[in-house]
Amino acid sequence: MILEEVRSSLLKEAKMSPNLLSDLAGLEHYIAESYHNRSFAELLQNADDADSTKFIIDIAENYILIANDGRYFNKKDFESLCRSTRSFKKRGEKIGYRGIGFKSVVGFSGKLHLLSGDIKTTFSKKLTKNEMSADINVPLIRIPHPMNNLDANVMKLVNKILNKGYKTIFIFENINKQQIETEIDNFNSSSLLFLNNINKIELNTEKNIEIIEAKRKIISPQISKSIISKGDKIKRWLTIGSETQESISFSLNVNGGINRLKDEESLVYAFLPTEEKTGLGIKINGDVSTDPSRRKVILDNNTQDVIRSVSKIISKLFIECLKNEFEIANEKEIINALLPYIDPRSIAYKKKTFSTELLKNIKKIINNELEDLILKPSWINSLDFEKIAKELNLWMVDRDIAGLNNLKNLLSYFGAKEINNNSIINNINKFNLSIRGYAEFISLLINKYVVREILIRDLSLDMKIWIGKDDNVYSLNEINKDNIMVNNEFIELILEKVSYAEYKSFISSIMEYNNLNLNSASKNTESRYDSL
Repeated sequence: MILEEVRSSLLKEAKMSPNLLSDLAGLEHYIAESYHNRSFAELLQNADDADSTKFIIDIAENYILIANDGRYFNKKDFESLCRSTRSFKKRGEKIGYRGIGFKSVVGFSGKLHLLSGDIKTTFSKKLTKNEMSADINVPLIRIPHPMNNLDANVMKLVNKILNKGYKTIFIFENINKQQIETEIDNFNSSSLLFLNNINKIELNTEKNIEIIEAKRKIISPQISKSIISKGDKIKRWLTIGSETQESISFSLNVNGGINRLKDEESLVYAFLPTEEKTGLGIKINGDVSTDPSRRKVILDNNTQDVIRSVSKIISKLFIECLKNEFEIANEKEIINALLPYIDPRSIAYKKKTFSTELLKNIKKIINNELEDLILKPSWINSLDFEKIAKELNLWMVDRDIAGLNNLKNLLSYFGAKEINNNSIINNINKFNLSIRGYAEFISLLINKYVVREILIRDLSLDMKIWIGKDDNVYSLNEINKDNIMVNNEFIELILEKVSYAEYKSFISSIMEYNNLNLNSASKNTESRYDSL
C-alpha cells in the first residue's frame, strides 16, 4: 500500500534525524507566510497539473473541502506532497515543479485529511508528535497517518463531492476562517486564463455559491478567445500564443473590441498570476522563474528565454497591425494595448525589470522591420502628410493609428525616422496639398531660414506653394511675372506658425537675392500685409 510505504520511510527518517524534522517545521512556517493569500492558487495549480478540469472549494462549519477531478495520487505524487522541495514534475511540462507550494496550506488549517483513490490519510502535528520520543516542533505536512473516522456531516459532503465526479479531496480541520475568506475575496477569476486543463471552479461558502467557468474558442492554431464568467461578471479575452508555451492576452469588451488593461491589471503569469507588471496594457504568460511564493519574477536565463519568445509574438503582431494586416481584431486597439506605460527613452536609467527587458528585446527584433517606415513631422497636418507619403510611395502609419498618444515616441525608440524634409522640398510640385499644408510648408522654410539650416540661394522660385486670391497655387516666378495677388487668409495661416518679423525678413531676403519686386503683386490688398 502506498500510504504504508511512504509513511514507514518518512517516519524512520524523522526518528533518525529529529533535528531535521524540527527544521522542516520552521521551513513550513516560512513557506506558509511567503504564500500568504495564495494557498488556493497553489492547490489550483496542483489540480491543473493532475489534468483536472474541475476544482471545488466547499466551506462548512469548521471544515473546508477542496477537490479536483484529475488523476488519483500515485506513489510519486504522494511522496512529493509529503517531502519539502522535492517534486517529480518537470519544468516546462507542469506549472509547478518545486514541490513546496502545497505546504502553504498550513496557514489556514491545523489538521488535514487526503482522499485520493486508495490513499486515505491524515496529516496532524499532534499525531506526529505522538510518534516522536522527544518533545520537538514538528511540521504538519511530513508524516502521513492512517485516516481516522471523519465527522458524519463531513462524510456527507465528501460523498456529495465524489458523486459529482471529483476524485481527490483535501479536508481541512480547525480552519482559519478569516484567512480563508480573505483568500476567496482576493481570488481572481483570470487565474483560469492560462491554465492548461481546468475550466470550472466552484466556490461554496456559508454565504453563497459562486461558479467560475472558462469557455475557449480556437480561432487558429495560435489564437483563441476565452470567456470567463463569475456569476453575472463576465470577462472576455483574446489570447495569442506561439509554438511554445508563451502567450499574450488582450481584454475584450462585449462587442469584441480590445480594452487596454490598467497598469496594475497587466500582470505576468507563470500560468497563475504573479505580482510582476508587464509594462504593457496586456497580460503575458510564460514559464518564467519566480521566487518560492510565485509573486516576484526572477530575471534568470529561463525568464530571459521567455521574454525573447514573447517579444517575437508582440513584434510580429505589432508589425501586422501597423500594416493593417491583422484581421482578428481592430489594429488600432491592439497597438493601443501594446503601448508601454513607461517612456521607453528612460529605460537606460531604470532598474532592470521584466518590463524593461521586454521592451529592449522587442526593439532588437523590430528595429530592422521599421527601416522603411516614415513618421509624420510635427510641422505638417496628417491629411497632407498622407498625400506626400502616397506620392513618394512611402510606408507610413495609418492616420487613425498614428494619432495614438505616445506611439510616435515608441516608434522612434524602435528605430523609425521622420521623413527627410529635403525629399519634400525637392518634390513639392508633385503634391496637391491643402491651403493649410502649403502654409505649413512655407512656415517650415521660414523656420529653417531663421536658424540658418537653409539659404535663400538654395530655394527654387519655381516651387508652387503660394495661394493666390483666386485660390490657385503659384510659384514666386509666376507671382512676379503676372502681378498675382496672394491670398491674405493664406498669409494669416503662415503667421500662425511664425512671427510677422520672421515672415517679413524671409520675403525681403528672397526679393533682394533674386532682384524681385513682389510689392506690386499685392498693391491693392486691404490687408495690413501690403506685400508678400
